[in-house]
Amino acid sequence: LRMYTNGSRSAEFFEKTMATVRDYYFGVIFSFHPEFAKFEKFKRNVELTAGGGMSVGISFMFVPSKREQARRYMDELLELRMKLPFFMSVNYPYMPDGVMGTGCNEADIAWIEASRAAFDRLPMPGHLQTPFYTRIMSGITVERDGKRERLAPEDSLQLLSQMRTPSYTGYQC
Repeated sequence: LRMYTNGSRSAEFFEKTMATVRDYYFGVIFSFHPEFAKFEKFKRNVELTAGGGMSVGISFMFVPSKREQARRYMDELLELRMKLPFFMSVNYPYMPDGVMGTGCNEADIAWIEASRAAFDRLPMPGHLQTPFYTRIMSGITVERDGKRERLAPEDSLQLLSQMRTPSYTGYQC
């Protein structure tokens, strides 16, 4: 089982959730958007669930106008990750209409790559499984450089389990 949340619920909600699902594999994906989040509350709930032994992932997204705020929050999350295990997915900036990568500059790309590398260097306990991109095993079709290619189910899962936003240049699902 998996739950998606923006982390805005109370600590009591997350404590009750952990108590309810403690005998099951249960993943929590926190979707973080600095333009909407109350960071201290968000961080506290990540700390509570990850510290409670749950498989926790953070999908970190931001609009270009919040890049400085995003960088400060990323630093705090990296510091927290040094103490507690959780998975991290850092996405390219998006515009309010949802288009990814618009308004993204070279400094953003370098910062995102450095942030991903910093998280990737930290070891994860073997018993935790990523809550990201799990799905029923089925094939998907991708388009690469104008050619459609149907991937085998195993290849589809491998593609979807990558904890990165892929480059969409010449490559579309």
